[in-house]
Amino acid sequence: MTSTSDQNGQAQPSVPAPESGRCTAGSVADSVPVLDERLEEKDLMFSIEVQLRDQAGKLAGFKMEHLLAEGKREENHWRAIKGVQDLIAAAREATLLKLDAKLGPAPQAASEADDELADGSASAHGFR
Repeated sequence: MTSTSDQNGQAQPSVPAPESGRCTAGSVADSVPVLDERLEEKDLMFSIEVQLRDQAGKLAGFKMEHLLAEGKREENHWRAIKGVQDLIAAAREATLLKLDAKLGPAPQAASEADDELADGSASAHGFR
């Protein structure tokens, strides 16, 4: 900061002129904080967190992530949808395994188990 003299000879600080207040595209993009250093500009990250709780507290919990490089590009939108579907399916399976480990497999009616064995779609977890 520089100073100038007024009529009485006293030094007065000079104040720089205020900026125009206009934002440019570059200044806005530069000011956006990066939340995940692992991601590039066009990448997408899907994540699911599951917590299993009962009255006494937490039974189990886990977090799953899937990184889709260049997922924001138009030609990769179908991959983004598929990635979400796959992540949900994996989280479902993991949740069923955690439940089975903590609570034991769910009981099935005898006729349901026979039907599933006959058509080859038996589930080891007893859930649908």
